[in-house]
Amino acid sequence: MFRSFLTAFISAAALFGADFVMVEAGSANAFLVDSEGGLWAKYMAPSSPIPAALGLGEDRKYRPDFERVDLNARVVKLSTDQTNTVVLDDNGEIWIAGYNYFGKSGSAELLSFTKIPLKTKISEIASGWGYALIVDNEGVLYAAGCNDRGGARLPVIKIEGETRFTKVAASKSEYEAIAIDRDGGLWSAEGIISNRCARRFKQVKTDAKFQAVYAGDGTHFALIDRSGALWEFYNGSLAKMGGVSDVADAAVHGGYRLALDKNGVLWIARLDKDGKPKAGDEGRFTQVDLGVKITAIASGFTNSFALDSEGALWTTSGTLLVKRSPEYAKAFSRFPQFIPSP
Repeated sequence: MFRSFLTAFISAAALFGADFVMVEAGSANAFLVDSEGGLWAKYMAPSSPIPAALGLGEDRKYRPDFERVDLNARVVKLSTDQTNTVVLDDNGEIWIAGYNYFGKSGSAELLSFTKIPLKTKISEIASGWGYALIVDNEGVLYAAGCNDRGGARLPVIKIEGETRFTKVAASKSEYEAIAIDRDGGLWSAEGIISNRCARRFKQVKTDAKFQAVYAGDGTHFALIDRSGALWEFYNGSLAKMGGVSDVADAAVHGGYRLALDKNGVLWIARLDKDGKPKAGDEGRFTQVDLGVKITAIASGFTNSFALDSEGALWTTSGTLLVKRSPEYAKAFSRFPQFIPSP
């Protein structure tokens, strides 16, 4: 009874405005982190066959609102895709919820996380299609899950090599992954990164030096170099994207790219069916004026999200972004759950 009262109290408190600092979206779910390190979750696809097909259970049903996750940890980073979510807490420890085809890496329920015991402290995480990639404080890269011998409770597998990494990203719907080393060099890996067939990352030939990387669906990745320029890594090819500079954050979707500059301005560019910039005006980055400074962005398969400087959440659907080009701002609106009551 007390638990029910507490849940109701938290939900009611959310209606009077929540202060969020982080947002992340997968193919069918979205997560928020509030200023206290609390985790909130939402499953986004009411008509999707994904839960039944993957055996994700009743807990993965559509949720119109975000729900507070009962996690005894302060969240500092998170990564999610269609089947898994990885959370990093302020103690350098990781928690996983999700399902994969080759072994269990946590719980099948969206809101039920399993703490993974490790002997090293973690600094970076990436949730992939049925597996997780993690980087420890020494820059060593590991893989967990996606195996046929058990689950993530088994010792995670070190990806061999002397290279030390700072950032890592894994595709939300494929097995590709990329990483950035301490010198800003770019590395990529194809195929399953797993306990039974760990493959070494191969360095991508480029003179550019990178500082951040973001994963999308399929083989789409966005990167920010050390000058603040935005790049695209698609099907193994690297290309610089013009029209926007001083990029601080980015989000990737099959039909468009979102970029956030250091002044808190949101930008959007349309792509064609092959993931390349569209010709003409639709292929250029367009500024989106929401009338407020934006601090973080994320994009899933069906929705995109933005957090403003007051900690409020904005959302849109990918369909609206496409239909309302180039008037993208009309596709965004404040998420109704967190609008204070008059």
